[in-house]
Amino acid sequence: MRISHRGRLTLTTSVVSGTILAGLFAISFLIFRREEINRAHDILRPAVLQIEQDAVTQDTITPDLGLVVEANPQLSFGTFDLRGQLLASSGALSLEPTFKWAASMVGKPTNKSGVEWGTIDIGNMTVVAGSKSTSKGLIVGVLPWEERERTMAQAAIALVLLWFPLVGLIGAITWIASAKTFKPLTALAEQAELFSESDLTRRLTVDSHDEYATFAARLNNFLDRLEDSVQRQKQFVEDAAHELRTPLTILRGRIETSLMIDRSSEEYRNALLLVLRETERMSRLVEAMLQSALPVQDLSIPVDVEAALEKVEARWLDRFVESNVHLELETEPAETLALEEEVDCVIDNLVSNALRSSPNGSTCTLKVEHDGGFVLVTVTDEGQGVPVEKREAIFERFTRLEKSRNRSLGGFGVGLAVSKRLVEGRGGTIRVTDGPTGGARFEVRWPNTPTKG
Repeated sequence: MRISHRGRLTLTTSVVSGTILAGLFAISFLIFRREEINRAHDILRPAVLQIEQDAVTQDTITPDLGLVVEANPQLSFGTFDLRGQLLASSGALSLEPTFKWAASMVGKPTNKSGVEWGTIDIGNMTVVAGSKSTSKGLIVGVLPWEERERTMAQAAIALVLLWFPLVGLIGAITWIASAKTFKPLTALAEQAELFSESDLTRRLTVDSHDEYATFAARLNNFLDRLEDSVQRQKQFVEDAAHELRTPLTILRGRIETSLMIDRSSEEYRNALLLVLRETERMSRLVEAMLQSALPVQDLSIPVDVEAALEKVEARWLDRFVESNVHLELETEPAETLALEEEVDCVIDNLVSNALRSSPNGSTCTLKVEHDGGFVLVTVTDEGQGVPVEKREAIFERFTRLEKSRNRSLGGFGVGLAVSKRLVEGRGGTIRVTDGPTGGARFEVRWPNTPTKG
């Protein structure tokens, strides 16, 4: 059987409170019983002391007990010799059953007051006091216990009967209070039921500032990450459908055109070269979109930015030479916490943009240096630059400075957006400014990791 949290809380509270109440009631009953015994002692003590005084005055162990009984009709008294044998008694109760107790008292040393107090239940009477201050025997007083036993039994029954409604009341209060306690959680559940796969922008709201607000905030953070992941997947699908359509159409057209008529080996070679170039563009596009869709990975091993830039220069040098653009590299040792693939992707995108923007005979500079607590990588070209009003927009997806540019010559419009996400994912920044001699200067700052040595 499955029990709700509210039911378990009520049950646990009832069991714990019931156990505590039972313990308190038991202690109360024992205290009450002890108080009754003390009252019996208080009643017997004066009477026993009076008989003791009469015995000393009359120099006998069997004084007239009837006078004391007349003054205390509810009591019974008796005298025993030093062997514990009953010599005389007075009162409604028979003292014969007390001889064992009396005999045990005879051999014990006497305290300062000469009075020994105790309690022994014997049927419907209780021995509560005895004195052996005389040298001839022992005086014993007995108080009926039946009425007091009945009173204590009634008190015990009352406590037991009181236990059930008290535990039930505590359970009811807990049940009602827990409803209010779990009300914010119920409200959160009702809000969560309204969430749908088509609308991931909804978030949980809590009016209070207690632990439910903390829970809702953490759940909202999880929903933020979930929405970001879903959006990346959704955008990846949209990007793939949007960007792959054109190169696939071009590939299909080239292949169909090549197969329409017989061609020479040179013509087939040229057609295959065109297909190869388009395929390379598709590969770069797919790689960029994959980088855009993947979450940023946590890592602890730094990457050598200087070595990464040297590799980038080696990869792009031939294309710069073909385009009659001079590529300069200025480096110094620098490290940052990032994946080498991320650094390669960011720098490749910036160098690719710089090459497309650089006119013949110009110079493109690739540089790494330290800038405070950051590693600064700059890619500077001598092209037309980026207008101030476009410097934020170019880092958004599918944004190009030249809307009519042919894609076979231009970029895809996703490279800078991917670069921004990768850099900011590592706690860095990326921006574009004016170059020292015109053109554009892209600045990438990654958090610095001190190099060894």
